[in-house]
Amino acid sequence: MTPEEKVFEKLRNVLIADTTINDYVEGRVYLDHPSTIKEPKYPAISFSIIQSAPGISVVTQASIEIQIDIWLDSNKYTTEDLLTIQGRVRALLHRQNLSDTTIDNLIVQQILEVLVGPVMYEDDTDLLHLPIRYSMVAI
Repeated sequence: MTPEEKVFEKLRNVLIADTTINDYVEGRVYLDHPSTIKEPKYPAISFSIIQSAPGISVVTQASIEIQIDIWLDSNKYTTEDLLTIQGRVRALLHRQNLSDTTIDNLIVQQILEVLVGPVMYEDDTDLLHLPIRYSMVAI
């Protein structure tokens, strides 16, 4: 399993374990953009790698920039709901050190929220969409 795959698995586990987030997405945390998934269900959260670079001194280390996207049906949810989920994601991830011995001894260090938004309306799917970027180092 690559460092990126381990990070995605850990972040997914952290997010769906949160009651507030899971009440919205009901376990739908996709490890890829919803457009690549056959018949995605919403509301949902998705992950995308923006950039990844291997560590120089530690072979198993990677610097990773990811985007976490929140997707909500605009007929049922509001911008306030998007921001509620974003607030929980931030509380769970920003400035946290995450370690997990069940995922090949994964350690996520220096995880930082670096960009939020803008809130977007996706006309073709009738979805509210909020992108969030995180930068992290994983070993």
